[in-house]
Amino acid sequence: MDISDTKIFSRKWNFDESKLKPDCEVCDSLCCVAPKFGVPGYEKPAGQVCRNLNVDAHRCHIFDHLEDDGFGFCREFDCLGAGVAVSNVFRSLERTWTTDETAGKAELDVFTFVFGFLCWYKDPDGHPGVNFEQSKFDLLENFIEAALAELTYDVDEIKKNLGEV
Repeated sequence: MDISDTKIFSRKWNFDESKLKPDCEVCDSLCCVAPKFGVPGYEKPAGQVCRNLNVDAHRCHIFDHLEDDGFGFCREFDCLGAGVAVSNVFRSLERTWTTDETAGKAELDVFTFVFGFLCWYKDPDGHPGVNFEQSKFDLLENFIEAALAELTYDVDEIKKNLGEV
């Protein structure tokens, strides 16, 4: 299914632009696991941990010389905050791809959807959409909404600050 077929697509989201950026220090390295990619001599399937990722530290072994090893696209990748948001949701449940295989599959799928949605949000005419099975979306919808909500303005904080003016 295309993301435009979901109610999430038709909802008005008040995203905080300052949150629509990567912050690798507080992410579960979802971009190193969820997508497929390839370089000469190495094809990484979707959902498989990149061979260069130190899973325990959530750090890349070759980060200092990514470009020399053909992985320059990794440094250039911008998840638009999807990695942080999805990591926050699954950490709050104390179940992530590193600790629970079932939750991990869900976390990677939620990341894939949220990233695709944010790409569409930033460039509706230039993004082709995300292929996602309806049944999978139905199971993950609450997680997807929670992750997207992580990227919105904190209304309670805004109200508090307005009250202090």
